[in-house]
Amino acid sequence: MGSSNKASELALDALCRDHRRASQLMNLLTERLDGLTAATSCDLEIARSVFQYMVDFVDERHHAREDQLIDLIRMRDPEAAELVGMTDLEHEKLRQEGNRILDELSRTTEGTWSTDHLVVHALHEYSDHLLAHFRHEEHKLFAVAKNALRTEDWRTIYETGLASGDPVFGEDVEDDYRALFDIFVNQVREIGSPAPRHATATAAVLLESTTAITSGIGAIHSALRNGMLDVMRANLDGALSLFNARDASEFLNRAVGWSKSSLREANAASRQVFEAVEHAARATIAPVGEAMDAEYRSFSTSHRTDSTAASWQAHVVNLMLRATVKRFSSTPQAIKYEIPTKNIEIPRTAIERFIPELASDVRVETVEFDHSFGEFISIEGAETRCTVLFFPGGGFIMRPTQAHRLMAARMARKLGARVLLVHYRLAPEYRFPKGLNDCIEAYRYLLAQGTRADKIVVMGDSAGGGMALSTLVSVRDAGLPLPLAGVLLSPVSDLSYAGLSRQHNSWNDPTLPNDENRFITQVYLGDETPVDHPLASPLFSDLSSLPPIIIQVGSIEILLDDALRVAAKIRGTGGECECEVWHDMPHDWMLFGMLPEARKALRRIVSFIEKQVEKRALADCVGK
Repeated sequence: MGSSNKASELALDALCRDHRRASQLMNLLTERLDGLTAATSCDLEIARSVFQYMVDFVDERHHAREDQLIDLIRMRDPEAAELVGMTDLEHEKLRQEGNRILDELSRTTEGTWSTDHLVVHALHEYSDHLLAHFRHEEHKLFAVAKNALRTEDWRTIYETGLASGDPVFGEDVEDDYRALFDIFVNQVREIGSPAPRHATATAAVLLESTTAITSGIGAIHSALRNGMLDVMRANLDGALSLFNARDASEFLNRAVGWSKSSLREANAASRQVFEAVEHAARATIAPVGEAMDAEYRSFSTSHRTDSTAASWQAHVVNLMLRATVKRFSSTPQAIKYEIPTKNIEIPRTAIERFIPELASDVRVETVEFDHSFGEFISIEGAETRCTVLFFPGGGFIMRPTQAHRLMAARMARKLGARVLLVHYRLAPEYRFPKGLNDCIEAYRYLLAQGTRADKIVVMGDSAGGGMALSTLVSVRDAGLPLPLAGVLLSPVSDLSYAGLSRQHNSWNDPTLPNDENRFITQVYLGDETPVDHPLASPLFSDLSSLPPIIIQVGSIEILLDDALRVAAKIRGTGGECECEVWHDMPHDWMLFGMLPEARKALRRIVSFIEKQVEKRALADCVGK
């Protein structure tokens, strides 16, 4: 029974993944259609490519696999004849609709369609029909199949799916879909290379043009910020005593009221300021702004993984980060080249007062390496399915925090894993590549201890995310067995600071300072190592033949393009990489366990790893 369940989950997951990908393309297309006016036109070639995909892949390949599923249901469960007959009919209707719209698009010319064009209505109707059809299959047809089919049936369906490659999302992108891949999947225009010079020049013009505007509202913004901080101070004074008593739950109950009211007032005032900036910018630099937007869109995400509004807790965290962490990290005098330890430990100690202790059933065991050490974090009495090798962030200069231990413990509990949190050597005492060497040594240690490579997941956040990617590259180049998967959270992948998001999100990012503050990079690399060294900036490494990787990044991070360009480069080599862009999330939000988005992000990471475990198990089963 267990084998049958696993086989069915893998096969159905593959079919549902096809649904998600087709839905993604349709949703993105309809978003563009919703923006049509009489004066603008949607990119016809993209619309044609989307529907060519629906005809070539969804109708011909995906539905063919579902037809195989339907035939097996007919054979195993004759009572389901009505359900499978209706699904057959829907497949034929969608095929006819898709071909009809594709024919219509071939006769349509640029500039001739708008919101009231007949083909636009047909596109919307097709999208609604397709998404409803997917929901019907997932809720009804697949449920019947789970009960009716046998293990050998599911293996047949899954193996057929492996043979029918996806022309856009698969390992080999077909030439006819290259433009669609670049816009909707790759999410960048030039893989692994800095922004084109004309884009950088455009950004410079835009920034120069906005100087006069922003200086004009400087006093308003300053007053707004000071007013917001006054409200925060007044409310926090009475609450700190609760934190001192470690009664976090009581504090949160009291905090809900004042944080919501403060946010309402702050948001109302902020909205007025932002509207003033927007109106002034549109009037003064509209052409430059449009050019900049076009450049940035070509390098950035075309969609968001989670487009729902950020939680009120996330807004509070963003506000507090902007008023504290960003303010501190934007002051070079605070941690100049010598990086005085006390200057780092003071804010860090204050922050860690707000972080709870590990649960009583969490076990922490220290292990020594040649030049560093690690902490094995596990749950007492829990089964160990795999080992997560976790490289914590900290800008290459700060040791792991209690938040890292808590995330490691949550990962261990959710995944059924043990987590090795590596305390690699830090700058300025130990510059590149000493910290990276410690990470590679930790991987070798696990192998030497008898841990199978296909039971290891390499994970890192922020600077540790860059370390994780460089470790994967180094492991591959050394000829060592590759791990099961990689997890990169808000990774630092480009110390040359070439990503456009470093400019575009320099104000949006509530945590990290803008690209003028390069002193930490200089401390880490020294004068000998170039900023584009392929292991210091793994974006510039050969990223082929790596294990499956998931990347999570916030839409307002200055590191957004560090993540997107890595994902694009991996996909461009035929590798597997899921890249999630989370709406309005700050840098490393996954560490803030009180955020709903942090818990959801962890669930998605665990789901990704579990999928890789199941794929490996099925591969081993088929291999036998």
